[in-house]
Amino acid sequence: GNASTPVPSAGRADMRTDLDAMLDARDTIHPDGWHGLARAEWVAAADDVAARAGSMTRDEQLVELVRLAAMPSWNGRDGHTGIFPFTPADGTLLYPLRWWQFSDGLVITAARPPYEDLVGSRVEAIAGRPIDEVMRLVEPLAPRDNPSNLKAFGLLYLRVSNLLAGLGVVDEPGPTEFTLVDRDGDRRDVEIEPTAPVADDDWDSGLPHRLAATDAPWLRDQDSTLWWTFLEDNGTLFAQF
Repeated sequence: GNASTPVPSAGRADMRTDLDAMLDARDTIHPDGWHGLARAEWVAAADDVAARAGSMTRDEQLVELVRLAAMPSWNGRDGHTGIFPFTPADGTLLYPLRWWQFSDGLVITAARPPYEDLVGSRVEAIAGRPIDEVMRLVEPLAPRDNPSNLKAFGLLYLRVSNLLAGLGVVDEPGPTEFTLVDRDGDRRDVEIEPTAPVADDDWDSGLPHRLAATDAPWLRDQDSTLWWTFLEDNGTLFAQF
């Protein structure tokens, strides 16, 4: 199930209580908590984090908690076990963007005001770090059932400015420079300011494909299991499930 371990308090030197709670939950709640990872391997990693916690920043502590929560899923089949720092109570900041990894790169598929003109742009770098390098740092934080599941959920963790700070991609959570290439092939650097999550908002629901409903067919009836309509302007039957 989803871990309920709280985000560590600022300046907290000892995460031992949080780590012990995480271990106890895996031992007592998960029906097969160590099917993909030896318990001793996780305990050793947790002990190492606890030993270093006093020298970590708050964001580095958050990264380590999120990484340890996801660690048992790295071999797959455990996508619901993780920490999902996307809610107002987490105290995180999220970039107001959604993106998807296409064959030609990571492309912005939706953006909140005032960044709507960035939709369709390809992300080449964040804070000067190549996007492929950033994704390699972020992916261990995301729980997964399989590679396709990781492809979807890893992108949600990329939105969290605090995690990028804890990973050393940015100096601190806040306005960040993104290097983008727009649909015309023009490259530019854009500073994007993250915002606090909003409760009960489709953008911050933790669901990788869910956005606020619009008239676009793929966003219009997201709560329907199966529906279809005929698009008369181009003679196409649109079906969604």
